[in-house]
Amino acid sequence: MKVTVAVAVYNGSTHIPGCIACLSEQVYRDFEVVFVVDSKTTDNSVELIEEGASSLPSCRVVIQNDSDRLGGARNIGIREASGELIWFLDVDDHPYPDFLSELVRIQGETGADIVFCNHIQLTERAVPPEPSGEFRVEVVSASDAVADFTRFPVYSWSRIQRRSIFESGDAFFINRPAAEDVEQTIRSLAVSDRVCYYGKPLYVYYKVGGSATNANRAKEARAMEDTARSTLDFVRSRCPESYDRFKARILERLMRQMAFVPYGEYKRVYEGSIAHQVLQDVDDRTMEMNVFSRSRSLYYLALYPFTHWIWDRRTGPWGPER
Repeated sequence: MKVTVAVAVYNGSTHIPGCIACLSEQVYRDFEVVFVVDSKTTDNSVELIEEGASSLPSCRVVIQNDSDRLGGARNIGIREASGELIWFLDVDDHPYPDFLSELVRIQGETGADIVFCNHIQLTERAVPPEPSGEFRVEVVSASDAVADFTRFPVYSWSRIQRRSIFESGDAFFINRPAAEDVEQTIRSLAVSDRVCYYGKPLYVYYKVGGSATNANRAKEARAMEDTARSTLDFVRSRCPESYDRFKARILERLMRQMAFVPYGEYKRVYEGSIAHQVLQDVDDRTMEMNVFSRSRSLYYLALYPFTHWIWDRRTGPWGPER
């Protein structure tokens, strides 16, 4: 099956040669690459893409003229795609050469609409040896996947998915200043029939740069509020059988996201959060939920070591391999 690889680019000249090298090394060769370059780009990204295009089976550049940021660039990639499968690759990460061949194989064997893979998280730019051995393949229904969406990586680069799931229009990216992957993951799961997770790490994700700054954390917290409001309504109408379990998972995500921001910002987000409303509808509350509802400060202090010291320094595989 043909794969469309959509790559969003904004002043990406530092990473484009490496990105093209990773794509040219893919064992699976039935793919096209659509580089969606933001019109506000001021470096030589387009020239570098054109120079490296000859090493790829098929490559073209599309200019993004809207102001819809990363989500908008990926939506353009969807509309431009001619492949039966779509993969959203981040220009500054490193997929292993077997990424496409392994996931396309599993998709063919399972008939899944979405195939996720494990990945390795690093805080420095290095490429560890590709893991070997036997890795688990888990197939679940879409309703179970939506109900427990946090069991899957919510990063759009961590999966291939059928282009057909976008035909209804429900699975496109929503324009948000941050965390746009979370909602798109949930929406994609909800419009699928079968979902698969492959335990082999096939991708190296670099946790470097400005993603963990206080300003970006505040954006992520506000974006998660909008995401929760939107997805709760969407799942309730689209997958009512999954709604009760889903709202508990989105509540956990919402609570933890706001605990990443500085305390002054946390107080503001906490007071206006939809989390309090959702919490009233959750019957089987966890201890974490009870602490959150009873003491704003205690909850923040309890999560502080994780959100401020552990998460951004955590390295290694994202999830279970075997």
